[in-house]
Amino acid sequence: MANTAPRISVVIPHFQNDGTLLRRSLESIFSQTVIAHIDIVIVDDESPVSTKSITQDLSPPDGISIAVIEQKNSGPGIARNTGLAALNSKTDYVAFLDSDDYWSPEHLETAMLAFKLGAQFYFCSRIVEGEDEDLFKKLKFIEKYNLDSIEGYPHLCRMKDNYFRSVIEGYVTTSTIVYDYQMFGDLRFPTEFYRFGEDQFLWLTIGKRSDNVICSDTVGLTYGKGVSIFSEQTFGTDKDFFRIHDEILYRKKVLRNFELDSEMNEAIHRRLKSARDRLSLRLLHKLKRGQLRFLMVAIKCDLGIAPYMLGNAARIIGRGFHVNKN
Repeated sequence: MANTAPRISVVIPHFQNDGTLLRRSLESIFSQTVIAHIDIVIVDDESPVSTKSITQDLSPPDGISIAVIEQKNSGPGIARNTGLAALNSKTDYVAFLDSDDYWSPEHLETAMLAFKLGAQFYFCSRIVEGEDEDLFKKLKFIEKYNLDSIEGYPHLCRMKDNYFRSVIEGYVTTSTIVYDYQMFGDLRFPTEFYRFGEDQFLWLTIGKRSDNVICSDTVGLTYGKGVSIFSEQTFGTDKDFFRIHDEILYRKKVLRNFELDSEMNEAIHRRLKSARDRLSLRLLHKLKRGQLRFLMVAIKCDLGIAPYMLGNAARIIGRGFHVNKN
């Protein structure tokens, strides 16, 4: 592949009310400085604004193709799986871009440099639209993980034993990652908890199989503010209940599937306890309103919420039935 341009596939799940957001995402791909063949696969997840109404008048630059797949609304993780299943078998690398995010022009070029240096998985920093400081700088990512830059490449660092921690602590953003498709092309996002953590679980799975992860402290992504799976998740809504439900499933599966150091293990257990407490409060709220089906859903998810139910019920009864909305 040294003498040929790499083939990069970009998977975009699309569900937005504003068609200009996807157009902006696509234009950021068109503006990439990398020399590569780029195949864009957009999965229309029953978007209110259809994908084809946006792409029909676009003219991608030479070397870039766009394919659109339509499916019933299933959430971004399942949409990404649909896109992965449709990729060209000759794909060298796969990247993901959410339909309200957009890349910096050098994003893919920097990723390809990392792969030339031996990377199997790449990620970088991102900035939230309208903010002045990027994630890595704001949270002192490089200093926190004591990362050394690669000689001759001051913006690139090899992750070591701290990769799992960086995923669990939220530094690995889906729209910033690129990975070796020939090495990890069999992997998919888990579907049993598609409202929380399905992307982190995949990155952990890749980390378990990979011995060379490189990150960049450059800002490769601007994080947009369109419709997301987190929209309309106020206390008492079904979305709110099921997101915490899926968080519990995710954290339990992480504990079962990965060998974490004692500090990370304790951190996951703390977050699991917090999720159980929050789900028990939502369940009490549902039961008070006669929505009994949520009891079976919660029990099937995790019997571990039972003591939290009892404790929260006792506290609520003691002060009148006003659920703390945390």
